[in-house]
Formats: sequence, C-alpha cells, structure tokens
Amino acid sequence: MSLNAIKAFYIDKKVQIIAVDTQGVILTSDDILFSFKPNEKIEDQHPFFYSLLPFLAAKNTKESFPCINLNINGQQKIVDITILKKDEELYVILTDFTNHYVYSQPLVQEKNESVIASNRLKFEKELLFAKEMFKNSFLAHLNHEIRNPLNALLGFTELLGETNLTFQQKETLSVLQKTGMHIKVLMDDLLDISKIETGILEIKEVPFNLQSVIASMTKHFQVKKNNPNIELSYLTDQDVPAKLFGDPTRINQILYNLLENAYRNTKKGGIALQISLNNKSKDNIASIQFKITDTGQGISEKQIATIFDSYVQLEIEKERPLGDGLGLKIVKDLTTLLGGSVTVESEVGVGSVFTVILPFKTREKISKRKSVPKGSGIIMNKRILAIEDDTLNQMLLMKQFIDNDKGYSLAIAPDTESALKLLDTKHFLAIIIKQTYASSTGIDLIEKLKSNDKFKSIPILVVSGKSMIKEQDAILNAGASAFLKKPYSKNEIFSALQKL
Repeated sequence: MSLNAIKAFYIDKKVQIIAVDTQGVILTSDDILFSFKPNEKIEDQHPFFYSLLPFLAAKNTKESFPCINLNINGQQKIVDITILKKDEELYVILTDFTNHYVYSQPLVQEKNESVIASNRLKFEKELLFAKEMFKNSFLAHLNHEIRNPLNALLGFTELLGETNLTFQQKETLSVLQKTGMHIKVLMDDLLDISKIETGILEIKEVPFNLQSVIASMTKHFQVKKNNPNIELSYLTDQDVPAKLFGDPTRINQILYNLLENAYRNTKKGGIALQISLNNKSKDNIASIQFKITDTGQGISEKQIATIFDSYVQLEIEKERPLGDGLGLKIVKDLTTLLGGSVTVESEVGVGSVFTVILPFKTREKISKRKSVPKGSGIIMNKRILAIEDDTLNQMLLMKQFIDNDKGYSLAIAPDTESALKLLDTKHFLAIIIKQTYASSTGIDLIEKLKSNDKFKSIPILVVSGKSMIKEQDAILNAGASAFLKKPYSKNEIFSALQKL
C-alpha cells in the first residue's frame, strides 16, 4: 500500500500521516496536525504512543484507536489513530475529529481513555516482567563468574594458612580470608533475596537442636571477633524447648546477620542474645523470641523506617555506615517467609534491640540414626576421581587432598576420555565433576557415566559455581548424587564425600 493511496483514502479528512519503523522511530511526517521530527521516537511525543509499540511489531495489522486526546507542543486535538502495516511499510495515521468529539461524543472519549489506560498498564506489566527476567539472568551469570575465582582464592588461602607463617603473614592472611568470606556471604544473601522475591527459595522442615545452633554461633563470634571492648553473652530461658522442627540453616542465617550487624555498630560495651518462649499452643507449636541487644550507635526514628530495605545503609554524621543493607534485608525476608516477625527499637547514642519471633513445631523424640556395621566393607576404598580440565582447579584439588586426615586418595582426569580409562582399570569410591567443560557439559558427562554398567553405581559429586536452584535441579535430575556450591572449604568437600 503506497503513501499516495493512503492520502487518497483520507482525502476529505484533516489527516496527518507518519511513517515509522517497527521500533517506533519516526521516518517521515507531513506535520498536518502536529510537528514531528525524523529519527525521534514516537513514544517520546506523547504517553499514549507507548501503547502502540506492541502493535508496531506485528506482521500485518490494521488497528484503530478512536477519540484520543493529544496535547503536543501546546496544540490540543482529539483524533482517531490508525496503525496501518502491510509488508515492510508502516504508518501511524492521525485523523482530526476534535469538533466531532467535543460536541457530540464525550462519553465515547471517556470510554476509550479508559482503554488507553488499560493498554498502558498491560505494557508496563510486560516491561516489569522483562526487567525481572533480565535481573534473574544477570544474577545467575554473576553468581557463576564470581564463585569460581572466589573458590580458588579461599581454597589457596586456606592451604597457605596450614604452612609455617610469620605473625605478620598470618595477620595479612586473616584479612584475606575474612574479606573472601564476606564476599561469599554477600553473594549468598543476594541470591537468597532474589529467590525469595521469585518464590523459589527452599525452606526445609527437619529436626534440629536449638541449643546446638545457638552455642555454635556464639562460639563462632567469640573466636571471630575476639574484641576485649565488647562482651558477647547469651541466655536461653529454661522453658524454651530445644528439640524443634524447622530450617536450622535459615535460623542461623537470621541470627548471624543480626549479630554481625550488632558488632559492626558497637565499639564498646556489650551484645546480648536472649531467647525466650513467647507462647506455646496445644498443637505443639512454640513461638520463640530471639532478642539481640547492643550498646552501639543507635538508629534514629526516621532511619528505622528504611533499615530493612535492600542496599540501605544508615549514617550518623561522619560515623561509618550503620547496618548491612543486604544482611538486614535478608533477615526481614527470611523471617516473613518462616511465618515470623522482626522489629527494632533504638535510641541514638544508647543502642538497639532487634526482636525476632518465629514459630516452630516441637518434637518429643529423636529417631535413631542407622549405623553401618563395622567390617561391612562399604568405606574400605577411599580412592576419589576428579574430572577437571582447569589447571588452577587441578592444583587446588591436589593440595587439598594431600595428607588429608580422612584417608582419601585423589586421581585427576583432565577430560572424559581419560576418566573412562581410569574407571575401567581402577575402582573409585566417588567421582567429582563440574557443570561445564570445554567440549561438553556436566549433564552429558553424567549420561556417559551412567550408561556404562561397570561404574554407573559410583556416586557423583558435582562441584560448581552455577548454583541457582534450576541449575542444581537439572544436574541432580540427570543422575548426580549431590551438589556442592563454590566456594567450599576442605572440610566441606570431605563432608560431602562422606555423605555419598
């Protein structure tokens, strides 16, 4: 359809014809009603044109929008808008019906403006969805790219700590380890926030001992901080049940972030963790209160309103930032997800009190774990095969397994073919693989291993920086026995092997 044909069709009307491309960029305009400049985007001329963008991408279309009130560059007109597209030609046609609509159809105008608002809302929702998809994709990629080098950094610093070092070298190494672990915690929190927002964070319901969780955490902070100016104390009321069902990892995460926040903002005085029974129902549901009190800088009333928001850090005059935006955000999100609540009371210059209340199902008995009889032969062979094509990771694995107190011996295969040859001649307790190789994927490798009757029963441990839930599920569903997220310590990889 030519431009002349369109003009002939609208010969008796006051019409403006605008040629655009599928992205909404103006190519030409006869400027009968409004002045449009070439190479500008049509949606920048008026908010209504945003709702036209989905139609511009259609293959062949003719869409009409009557009674549109446009105010462009001080000129106000009521027009009918038609999108006309056939083959490669695309036009937006404005037909001036100002007098007609002003005097005879006010109700039609109101109705169609409602449709416009609806279309715009739909477009904004689609845009929001696209942004969310991009964010999740970016986080997955960032997660993998950071975890791999971080694993090498923490692995070699751990090995370096086992050598003979001077006092100054030990101090420097300690800073490196703390910095690396801080990055790891931030990565975990960032991904957990994303998982909570998308509804894919897994919450476990397992038996655990509350006192063991608390004792381990407080001991960790007493050793880690070792600050003579700050006294850490904890008290658990006698009526608090210790044997509970819940997710101890998430409980630990909540309390860890709150204690870390308290240490960050307290220069001297004390930090106290008090645990008490809020109430207990007849159906064995106990509501337990965790109160973390510090004598730190305190938070103003105005600042408390945003303390649990993502990436927010508070400041008092020239003091260093108060609060870990990610840490407190994860506390709020996890507490809500577990069906609890978190509140904060604070006074500037006096200190802060964070109170978390969480519900737990109590348990009376602990089921006995099944043990393997001695002499069964199940753990006699401790030869491990690692299939690793990266030389840095090969070196790290070799050093981690040298003289280990678990009795493991390690063989490394640089590719699948070498691995199959080793498996054909020797028996291995377990196989360590990763998710991506130069010429194949971890899933392809698992399929090869499982297709061979001779060693298909050997358990496979996947060690990878690709740790999003979907990525873990995909490789576990392919036949892997367990998944270990990078970065990991020697104890963590040995513990994972023992559980296979």
